[in-house]
Amino acid sequence: METKISRPMRIMSARNMHDLLSETFSVYASSFRDFVAVAAVVQIPVALVTLGVSISFPQTSTLVLLLTSIISMYGVTVGYAAGVHGVCLHYLGGDVDLGKCYTKSVGKAKTLALFTGLLATLLFLPMILLLQSNGVVVFLAGIITLPVFVLGLYLSFVVQVAMVEGVTINSALRRSFELVRGSWWRVFGITVVLFLVVLGVRIVVNIPFAILFQGLSIEQVSVLNQILAILVATISSIIALPVLFIFSTLLYYDLRVRKEEYSLVDMSSETGIAYNV
Repeated sequence: METKISRPMRIMSARNMHDLLSETFSVYASSFRDFVAVAAVVQIPVALVTLGVSISFPQTSTLVLLLTSIISMYGVTVGYAAGVHGVCLHYLGGDVDLGKCYTKSVGKAKTLALFTGLLATLLFLPMILLLQSNGVVVFLAGIITLPVFVLGLYLSFVVQVAMVEGVTINSALRRSFELVRGSWWRVFGITVVLFLVVLGVRIVVNIPFAILFQGLSIEQVSVLNQILAILVATISSIIALPVLFIFSTLLYYDLRVRKEEYSLVDMSSETGIAYNV
């Protein structure tokens, strides 16, 4: 179905760090409940899986922990992708509809699964090697850590590319690399700030719960303590995840604006979302 465009092409403007941060929280505040709902849809099942594993396997093996982490990563990636579509809906004048966000995200399930597998390999391979007792293996892990980090940053926008431009995993990997190329240090600096902002949000959310639970006499090894810890982590993740996908998506827009004079009409054409006034 042909996309309806209700006004002439408008060029989106480039943004500096202050603009990105300011606009991130402006977008978040404008549809707070919707973005929180998008995050909650995946974070709650992930929390239940984590709780089930921690209770069923008190002495969790490395393999079980690895599999649980990959499942959780995939769930978060699907939610992150849904949030990216939600940001597109916001900019094109539509409501951040939960159903539309996840319909679009689930439609990219294969691409997101392949990317999760790649991301898990990049993250966990050096960690597994570092845990080995063999000195040569540990040295090898140290050597590959830096290239893995550099490569990971080049792949920062694979989800945005897949969701907005509608391409397959191979094209999304190449496209993300092309967008970051020539701007690696800028993306690195902004990513560091984003990490600190998200960390700060999680700390702020955790403080009231820490004060509340401090007066409770709960054994650290008890099931209740595990439940409370996972509950707090889940709430802080639900609040913080939208900051991550909104900010990253705005940075993706910014890279395209700087390289391609990206417009809302381009976004509408690529996503199939009608551009409303």
